[in-house]
Amino acid sequence: MAQNLISYALSTEEKTAIDSALTALETTTKAFAVALSPEQKARLLKPGDTYSPLIDKAAKVLDEYPQVLSGTFNKDEFRKDLQLRTDLGDIRNRFIKLAESIDNTLFAVNSDCFVQSLKVYGGVEANKAEVPGINQLAAEMEAFFEKSTKEETTTDTTTTTATK
Repeated sequence: MAQNLISYALSTEEKTAIDSALTALETTTKAFAVALSPEQKARLLKPGDTYSPLIDKAAKVLDEYPQVLSGTFNKDEFRKDLQLRTDLGDIRNRFIKLAESIDNTLFAVNSDCFVQSLKVYGGVEANKAEVPGINQLAAEMEAFFEKSTKEETTTDTTTTTATK
């Protein structure tokens, strides 16, 4: 099975640039990012996408009918929250696309590595009697396939017994 979904090596400069960009993002978001425990999150209202239009309509009321709000309502804080919500939503969408791209690339390269590892394993199995010192590695590699074979045998035995 020939497979090579991706062929690329990150240069030292690229790795440094990515690391610097991530460090800059981490540093920048420290000013406002909030850490919430699972317990804290459980106590908060969770509007999700369902109530997003309600928030948008509340913003419209704030702009068009500010007189309906009490004097204790902090309009400036609400406007700041609305803007941060918009800004972070845009940033989050870009992160999601980037994360999906990285996940897909990592998935493809892992698959490539696995296919190539199976070829290496085949070479080890075919030559372990002739290559001095490879027996330990051969045994360690075989262990991955023995587990699968044992599970299949157990399943086959259970199936065979059940059908008799």
